[in-house]
Amino acid sequence: MDAEATLRAMPDREAALSRFQTTQHMILPYTIEFSGPDEATSIAYMYAQHFLPNDKGDSWL
Repeated sequence: MDAEATLRAMPDREAALSRFQTTQHMILPYTIEFSGPDEATSIAYMYAQHFLPNDKGDSWL
């Protein structure tokens, strides 16, 4: 699936994220290994926090 098809297949991201009071997304550490002048492989880890105030206790998702 190409990048445009992936974006079309995703739900409305703005509507989905608007329910959160705060979000934080970090991508680290990342490595890039070059195997040629026009080719590389990258590995990265994503850490995401979403804050949703509620009356049930823990608000972090």
